Amino acid sequence: LDDVHVKDRHVSAMSKPASRSYLTSIVVLNPCSNDEKEVRESVREWLKMNQTDVDVDDIVIGKGKEGYEEMLKEQSDIDAVYVVLSPSYQRDFILQALNAKKHVLVNDPISTVLPEYMETLECAKKYGKFIQSSTMFVHQYRVQRFM
Repeated sequence: LDDVHVKDRHVSAMSKPASRSYLTSIVVLNPCSNDEKEVRESVREWLKMNQTDVDVDDIVIGKGKEGYEEMLKEQSDIDAVYVVLSPSYQRDFILQALNAKKHVLVNDPISTVLPEYMETLECAKKYGKFIQSSTMFVHQYRVQRFM
């Protein structure tokens, strides 16, 4: 998650029957503060703004790129990562998740540069993982299969 002030219309649909997924962790890449309480409160507001039923006290909150790397490495119960970033910033995060053998749900477009797009597809193929764009992942049966 890049900005806790931006609404994402797909987040509330993630816990619906079509996807059967559960939000267990959030990494705020650019936290508004280094204070844990302030970051937690901003995530609480983001969850509320995005109409989720998730209690902020039930999830792990990481900060920055280090928090993302730590989440991928240490939380073995994570099957998929939802990358909520603008296309110009998401490539590295997509590749990190795929290299950590996680499925990736990502905002549209997956990339605006064809070679980068092909690189992410090849990485997904290498590990047998899906990359699913947000336009479709909340509605498709195949998301249920890997979630």
